[in-house]
Amino acid sequence: MARMRAIVLISVVGLVACKGDATPPPSTTGSAPAPGAAPATPPTPKPLTITWTEDSIQQTFALGGGGGSGTASGDTKGVKFFFQNFLPGSTYDVNGMHGNTDKMLVTVDGLDFLGAIPFDSIEHVDPKLTLKLSLPDGRTGDTKVPPLNFRLHVQDIFKEIEHKPITFGQEPADPKPSDSIFYVGGAMSGDIIGKSGTMQQIDFVATQEMQDATGKKTCNGYNGSHPSITVNLKPTEVSLWNRRTGDLVEKKTFPPDEECPMMAMTSSDSDAVDSYPPTEKIEAWLKTKIKR
Repeated sequence: MARMRAIVLISVVGLVACKGDATPPPSTTGSAPAPGAAPATPPTPKPLTITWTEDSIQQTFALGGGGGSGTASGDTKGVKFFFQNFLPGSTYDVNGMHGNTDKMLVTVDGLDFLGAIPFDSIEHVDPKLTLKLSLPDGRTGDTKVPPLNFRLHVQDIFKEIEHKPITFGQEPADPKPSDSIFYVGGAMSGDIIGKSGTMQQIDFVATQEMQDATGKKTCNGYNGSHPSITVNLKPTEVSLWNRRTGDLVEKKTFPPDEECPMMAMTSSDSDAVDSYPPTEKIEAWLKTKIKR
C-alpha cells in the first residue's frame, strides 16, 4: 500500500510542475488544424494525351506515355469501342455510359445522328461522342471521337426493314415522301435509286431474295479446274418496303439472268454456281416507283 501512494504522489507533483510551464509539451497524437484553415488540396490529375489515327474502316487511338490503346468504329447498332492493353483498373466514360476497360468491347447504341447525314457523306460521320479515360496511375483525359465510316454497315442497317421500321430519331416531315429508294442489292453495299439526300429522306427500302432454281445452263471457256460450269438459274424476288412504317408496298419476281457470267467462283468438288440477280432490270423497275 505504501508503494501505491508513492506513485500517486509523484503523479500529482508532475501535474503541478506542468501547470506553471508557459509552453505545453508537444502532442504525440497530432494536432487538429486551426479553425478556418483551408483543407489539404488533393493532387492535380496528370493529363492524358490521346492520339487518333484514321484508316478506311475505323479510328485507332493510343495513349501518350503508354497504358493502353484501342479503336472506334461504326456498327449496325451504333458506335463500337475496343480497348486493349490498358492498365488494370482503368475506366472509360462515353457520354455518360461508363465502366471498366477490362470489358474490352463496348457498343454505344443509337443511330439517331445518322438521320441528318447525306447518303453521299456516310463514310465520314461525326458520331457526336466524347471518350473520357482514367488510369490508375492518376492520368485522366477526354477526347472527341473523330468521324467514322458507316458505309459498310448501311446495307445491314436497312436489311432490318423486314422486321421493323428503320427511323433515325425524331424525323421532320418529308415534303416529297416517294422520291428515294435504298436498294439493298445495288452495288457492293447497297445504292440509292432516285434522290440521294439525307438518310432520313430515304422513303423506301428494296430487298431481294433468290428463289429455288427453275433450270440449269452449261457455260464453257473458263480457266482453272472447271473449264465448264453449271449455272443454277434462280429467279429473284424483290420486296419494296416503306422505311418509316415497315409496311410492305409491293413484291415482284424477276426471271433469272441466263447470260453466262464473265467470272465464276467454284469449289474444288463442284462446277455449279448460282445465276446473278438481273440488277439492271430490277433498278429499272424501282425507278418507276419514284415520284418527284
